[in-house]
Amino acid sequence: MKKNISKIFISFSILALFCTGCASTQKSDSISGDEYGTAEQTQESDELDTDFSSTDEKGTKANKKGKKKNALESFFTFGNKDDFISNDVTAVFTRTVTGSIKQKKASIMINPEKQTAGFGSTYMSAYYIVQLDAESRAKLAKAVELYLNDFENKKLDRKDRKSYKKYGQFNIHLDWGTISSSTPNFGDGTAYFGYEFEKGSPYFSITCYPMHNKYWDIVNEATSEQSLQLKYFFTKALAQELVDFISEEKISSFFEDYVSDTIFTPAELDDYE
Repeated sequence: MKKNISKIFISFSILALFCTGCASTQKSDSISGDEYGTAEQTQESDELDTDFSSTDEKGTKANKKGKKKNALESFFTFGNKDDFISNDVTAVFTRTVTGSIKQKKASIMINPEKQTAGFGSTYMSAYYIVQLDAESRAKLAKAVELYLNDFENKKLDRKDRKSYKKYGQFNIHLDWGTISSSTPNFGDGTAYFGYEFEKGSPYFSITCYPMHNKYWDIVNEATSEQSLQLKYFFTKALAQELVDFISEEKISSFFEDYVSDTIFTPAELDDYE
């Protein structure tokens, strides 16, 4: 009897591993880094002075118009489904605990109330939503343009230890939590556009140092006092795709719909003589 139970357990374990493997293959296809330079050049050191310890497929509209929550609802509600519109799906590379980079699925996230847009993806053990206002989105578009130009003209320097901030600084807003649908932690800070080399291939990068968690001011020790150090990497195609996904032309309609829904129009009174 015990032998039969052991055989059944082993059979289910093998089946579970097989199913897990099948599920992993259904995620976005693996994306290779961009080729740059000769084989000899790729053997040079890719280390940068960033002070970090460790740290394409399109989808359809998932949510409709955002619903504004009052202050009381916001305090007691961890869910964010009424805050964001998830419009498209892309991919990013993130830094792992071991220091390497790994491709992750990313959702384009739009916040109509705050007029911001960006992307959300898992980062280590948490889910982070990166949001840029209109000024920062314009800086992103310009930074990617400069990066692509430097790439094509072979101006990227492997030995530049400050390349991670080459294309300037910008304002950034973060929301984060344990899962994508619950991100109560939030903060505002500055980040950098630049590039870095990983295993011989250059990547456009977004670098964000830890920022204060404003939600911690409310609940104190029930959460972390600051965010992680974040580092996102993009191939040329992914960088341009992000710019296109959150361009004013692409997201302005979501902002306009939200504004039109929140404007109060007094009803006309009935005439009665």
